[in-house]
Amino acid sequence: MSFKLLKKVINQLRKTNLCPHCGSAFDEDSIFVMATSMLGMDTGAGLLLVVCPKCDNQAFVLFEVSNVTSDTPSIINFSTKDKENGVTANEVLDMHNFLKTYKGDLSKLFNGK
Repeated sequence: MSFKLLKKVINQLRKTNLCPHCGSAFDEDSIFVMATSMLGMDTGAGLLLVVCPKCDNQAFVLFEVSNVTSDTPSIINFSTKDKENGVTANEVLDMHNFLKTYKGDLSKLFNGK
């Protein structure tokens, strides 16, 4: 995935999402790219880890971009993980491996359709 497209995704995330735990806004330094992939000529997906700069709560953000020329990428899942439990290295590797080999439609995967 290109840096320009990834930047659009991060900007969209910062505009439309707050920390689900305390309601604070995310800053660029609290967003970590875990994996990205182009699923076709006009479809991409990725996994971000966000850490709230205020409360240190962690959340995974799984996103899919269905039209890479769009100015507003579609973020399809935002799931939280309490900071007490943290994100393990195995969880990060599992998600990375899943995204690396997944060939289907991520929106269908999470919507159950």
